[in-house]
Amino acid sequence: MTEKEQVVVLLEDIKALLSHNKKVMNVDDLAQYTGLSKSEIYKLTHLRFIPMGNN
Repeated sequence: MTEKEQVVVLLEDIKALLSHNKKVMNVDDLAQYTGLSKSEIYKLTHLRFIPMGNN
């Protein structure tokens, strides 16, 4: 991957992170936002460190 392509990917990641104006995030959004893995998020949710809602 060229340096220009790396910069484009990084800018796309930054744009995605800045667009999170939601009050509620799904696991994928939270993983991308925090850098945690999905399994870490599920574990923290199970331990009630991260609130979750049921539909």
